[in-house]
Amino acid sequence: MLSGVLRTQRSFVNLFGMQGPIRRREYVLVGLVAMPLKYLVEAVVIFYFTGRSYSVLDFVNPLLSSREHFTVGAPGWLGMAWVLWSLPFLWLAVVLSVRRAYDAELSPWLGLLMFVPIANLLLMFVLAVIPTGYMLSHEKQMEVESAFAPPKVDPSYAVLPNQNDQSELTASLLGLAAGAAYLVIFVVISVYGLGSYGAAMFFGTPVITGAVASYILNRNRMRGVGLTLIHSTLTMAVACAAFLLMGLEGIICIVMAMPIMIPLGLFGALVGRSIACSLHRQGRNEQSGLLGCMLVLPFIAGIEIATQQNPTFEVVSSIKIDAPIENVWENVIHFSDISAEPSWYFKMGIAYPTRAHIDGSGVGAQRFCEFSTGTFVEPITAWERPTKLSFNVSEQPEPMFELTPYRHIHPPHLTGAFRSTRGEFRLAAIGPHSTLLEGSTWYQLDVRPLTYWSVWTDWILHRIHFRVLDHIKVCSEAK
Repeated sequence: MLSGVLRTQRSFVNLFGMQGPIRRREYVLVGLVAMPLKYLVEAVVIFYFTGRSYSVLDFVNPLLSSREHFTVGAPGWLGMAWVLWSLPFLWLAVVLSVRRAYDAELSPWLGLLMFVPIANLLLMFVLAVIPTGYMLSHEKQMEVESAFAPPKVDPSYAVLPNQNDQSELTASLLGLAAGAAYLVIFVVISVYGLGSYGAAMFFGTPVITGAVASYILNRNRMRGVGLTLIHSTLTMAVACAAFLLMGLEGIICIVMAMPIMIPLGLFGALVGRSIACSLHRQGRNEQSGLLGCMLVLPFIAGIEIATQQNPTFEVVSSIKIDAPIENVWENVIHFSDISAEPSWYFKMGIAYPTRAHIDGSGVGAQRFCEFSTGTFVEPITAWERPTKLSFNVSEQPEPMFELTPYRHIHPPHLTGAFRSTRGEFRLAAIGPHSTLLEGSTWYQLDVRPLTYWSVWTDWILHRIHFRVLDHIKVCSEAK
């Protein structure tokens, strides 16, 4: 019994591990179990929360943008939960493809094609049918065995035979420089060249950056996992510092991006180390796969721009006010200056409302809502006294002032990445002296992945809503 449990545990660890070949039979079996499991869970959860049908074709569609509309109208946490649920499956797909490619005597860099639409499906098919190819001879196995046998020798000191060794400092600096430079260059190409803040940039770039830096660190001498992960984190930090010093981004957006970039960079670092490990076992040092992997992301970004859609999100906030509905309505349409001190996150540069007024009355009137960064111009589309005030957004200011060492920077996301399309106040009497006031904002994003960035925008919009709703509550209850 105990031996069976231990064998099962070893098999599970080997499945998620980074070293050694994976035979064709194991690769196919894992796919036949993992893919139906992932699909069934996602289909059930999406149907339960949204009522939408998530078909097999939706599941195998390689474009991330094709799935974004399935989270519209669902609880705010569902999109992020979907991403977290997908990470173990993504890890399996990439690492097992690296190890299967090694077993088939192909370049282990092919495993990173799992991030490329359509190519990932073709890669899985090829790896599922191609037989075992390269097998180490007994002599070669004895030469490199010490590099991959922790009980015998610390792998941090294992050197690939007949290769030029590099000091730990030299390998670290080369990996850091290559990884950080790649991250900065691709972001510049994506944002300023292609005009895209897509998933290829926020998802793909950290993974490739981590893989590149990790591979260079480990290509001549296998370093420890801990050192590899620390090195990846430092690479990301250096790249972010470069964005700030070069005036490409401000502190707010860098801080908002770090929670997604750092984990994906660590993911890439482990993949890069796995690739270095496979090449060590094959007794070779391959650079062409590294170059190809670095050049593939602009291609993915181009596909993403041509196919992405922009669903509209709604954020709803509500508050109970101890005042008659007519009093509340008057404070909605006759809006005094907000005197409350802005919260700390607004003081960091995020736009916040200060006052509003309406020129005219009824449909066709113009509402002007002044923010710390400028003025929203909002033509009135519904005036149903005292229950509903609706308006479109025809002009809007920048969503924030970026914190930067320089006087002013203007990254493209400040003018087009976030678009508020319309808003609405809804009032309902819940008693003679009690009113429920709701505020809604509809918006679109051009920053991917939407499942991550909508969490930030929803949170910020709720804070903006409550600054307005709390002000109306104070004014209404004071009468």
